[in-house]
Amino acid sequence: MQRPATIEANVTDAVPHNCTLDLIFNQGRSYTLTSFSKEPIDIAVNIIRPLYGICATARRHYHDHPIPDNPSRKVYEASIMFYGRANPWASRVCVKYAVGKEAVASLSYEANMYCYGLRHLAGIAVPKFYSFFTGTDERRRPIACMITELCRGDDVILDAKEFNRRVMLAVCQIHQAGFVHNRLYDYHHFVMQDSRVYVVDFSRAATHRCGNCIPSLASSIYDVPAWCSELYHAEQRFGRQA
Repeated sequence: MQRPATIEANVTDAVPHNCTLDLIFNQGRSYTLTSFSKEPIDIAVNIIRPLYGICATARRHYHDHPIPDNPSRKVYEASIMFYGRANPWASRVCVKYAVGKEAVASLSYEANMYCYGLRHLAGIAVPKFYSFFTGTDERRRPIACMITELCRGDDVILDAKEFNRRVMLAVCQIHQAGFVHNRLYDYHHFVMQDSRVYVVDFSRAATHRCGNCIPSLASSIYDVPAWCSELYHAEQRFGRQA
């Protein structure tokens, strides 16, 4: 399995324009980041609150979820304002923030996945991607932020089997697109927008030629000539509950 070639998330075939983003944290910290786009945009993003934990439907059905989330991860709900023009995005967005060379490279790779490899699944199996910006902080460390659709997950799917069916459908759509996620250990990598289930967190994803899933009734993996490890384990974790 290989990662697709890394390219800038916002560069297009057209002549790119310089874009700026004022990233404002509620502690009073603020940074100016830059990017490129086919049209000039200048925006202010105000961080509102951190986002972590599993979605409301997973919390309802799986009170004993085995893996706690990391509350220190830098994913936030934010409001957004465009300078000098109407807002073409949603008024509330999700901001994923990275500090340091390795973290910025990882986030850049994930933005590349949303912008290119998974673009046709935006709003279907993954959140909509808006933009990616980079800069430096007061200690001259590289920083970056990725802006995507905010998936609140407030709607609860009351039928646990139907929820897990939609989880498996989203995973299968990622594989049909030619990628393996590599981190589908639990419900932390799924979010919801209305009643749709999306897969998130693609920093470790890779290109993939899927061997398809093993039917849940198969007595062993050797009953099926070709199979995909990630789909097999997803079937064990999520599919058998559908």
